[in-house]
Amino acid sequence: MKIFTSTFFRLFQLIIAFSFFAQSIDAQRRSSKKSQRKVPASSRTQTATDTLETPASVQIVFDNVKELESPKKSRKKKSSRITGMGKAAETSAIENFKTHPNSYIARWEDIGSTVRWAWGLKKDACAERCLDPLNEWCDAIVVYDWIYKDKKNNLCVLADDVDPIRNFGPIEYPHRNYSFTVNSYTYFDKATEMKAEELESELTSLELEVNTLHGKNNQLERNIQELELEITELSSLRRFDKANTLLFSKQKSYPHVSYLADFNGDGNMDVLTAGGYSIKGSTIGWYEIQDDYTVAEHVFDNFPPSTFWLTDVHAADLDNDGDLDALLTIRNSISSKSRIIWYENTDGQGSFGNSKVITSNISLPYSVHTSDFDGDGDLDVLWASVGDGQMVWSENTDGKGKFKEKHVIATGVRKAYKVHSADLDGDGDPDAILAAIKDGDNIIWYENTDGKGSFKVKQVIFSEGNERERLFPQSIYAADLDGDGDLDVLAGIWKGITVWFENTDGQGSFGTKQVISNEYRDRRHMLWKAHAVDLDDDGDLDVLSAEGYDGLYWYENIDGQGSFGAGKYIATEYSFRFNVADLDGDGVMDVVSTGRPPYVNSNYQTTWYKHIPSLKK
Repeated sequence: MKIFTSTFFRLFQLIIAFSFFAQSIDAQRRSSKKSQRKVPASSRTQTATDTLETPASVQIVFDNVKELESPKKSRKKKSSRITGMGKAAETSAIENFKTHPNSYIARWEDIGSTVRWAWGLKKDACAERCLDPLNEWCDAIVVYDWIYKDKKNNLCVLADDVDPIRNFGPIEYPHRNYSFTVNSYTYFDKATEMKAEELESELTSLELEVNTLHGKNNQLERNIQELELEITELSSLRRFDKANTLLFSKQKSYPHVSYLADFNGDGNMDVLTAGGYSIKGSTIGWYEIQDDYTVAEHVFDNFPPSTFWLTDVHAADLDNDGDLDALLTIRNSISSKSRIIWYENTDGQGSFGNSKVITSNISLPYSVHTSDFDGDGDLDVLWASVGDGQMVWSENTDGKGKFKEKHVIATGVRKAYKVHSADLDGDGDPDAILAAIKDGDNIIWYENTDGKGSFKVKQVIFSEGNERERLFPQSIYAADLDGDGDLDVLAGIWKGITVWFENTDGQGSFGTKQVISNEYRDRRHMLWKAHAVDLDDDGDLDVLSAEGYDGLYWYENIDGQGSFGAGKYIATEYSFRFNVADLDGDGVMDVVSTGRPPYVNSNYQTTWYKHIPSLKK
């Protein structure tokens, strides 16, 4: 019995000792795992290993940059796909993602096992929107603080994993002293940590250090990528900030068209806007821009639901009383109800009376313009109708806005769409220009032969129209683009093409088309309007274009003779129509743009983009 007891006691001691030994070994393993060396950001070691934990929850804030939560224990991965920029989003267990104590995320996308994201390393990091001209995904935008001439500035370094051959061009940042162009860049998959470092005192290049994950064991590999940068003075660069969105409190339809003019006689430009087609009805009114950039709204007419489409607006002094009245073209599914009307500015302060008819019983009018075609000192009205295939001018018979006589300039023109008037032959009277949505002769003009409104011979400017291929003009405008003293013709072709035609002799003989932009990518790229204005204050006319999904661009007239540079962004939102004027009296041209459902700006807004000509402090 004693032998058995002694043996049992010794066996029990061995079990206890083994248990303590096992616990000690396990503790050592856990301690070793916790103290495993992490690769510092400043290390130049090319490869190292690191154990990564997956955060249980990560909150992504796109417009307000927010610090990430600390990593927590790994959980079982859940499949997820969250894309785009918008409200905060949450997801569980983003695989192979490691947070940093000072990490801030700006935008991300989880597709399968690939995690794409953008973040900065500083607490004052800013969340930048995508710089891709297509407004698609940019993989990483890193904010890095650097010192130049004793001034602290933010500099952004770019990596992209969408298309390695894409050229981003000049990247202009507001409130910076310098911009830069990325001449060469790379892309990274599953990036975990990024930082930028200055390599040369002149800041001609930056070093982009990226840690990426590779292999089954998630081996951490450090890649050093040098980006060659081109530093540019910002004194000549400019940008457009969204100053305000203009929204009637009882707006019934989306803003389809707009026009800029001084309706209340205070010397400041106001915004006339009209809604398009809506099941809720349509509205016309104007906005008064206040000194603090707020607006006062003045609605003066509404239209019933689902019947009226307000297709164009214009402002001119039709009754010769010294103030500006409003014109409106109305398309109706019933031709007899389509018409062109005007509203009298009764007091010169923007109080508009009831509508007055200029012409009715027309089919699908889309465009209106004013000029003194008969030389009697008052303004007549030029218009076209798609359904009737005609271009007509209505005579202001008494100089006070009574339009009794119609003078047909052209008839039988299939889908007569846009009109414009200008002195193309240099004889001192206004001629008529027409753009048609059809095959063959798309842009034509008619000479005002006697200065009294007699239009005879059709003269073709553009004859390459192809309706099926969408090679037809959406807008026409006359301006001196080459600085030779006569008027050339600018056109926006629906298939994403902006062109101009030189008036070669000053008498209306036009050369072949000269392409300003041809960026057609797919059927969503629609060019709605092109316009000429001196945007950079160098004395020549530049070109702006509304390019649908691709936003609003401007093209610099580089030499003043019609050689245009690459397009530069004004806005990335969907742009349908726009107008240009100095809204805030600072001496530079601002832009007002309208959208069109189901696109951006379909929330009944007209957007004012304030022009800031110089980013230099």
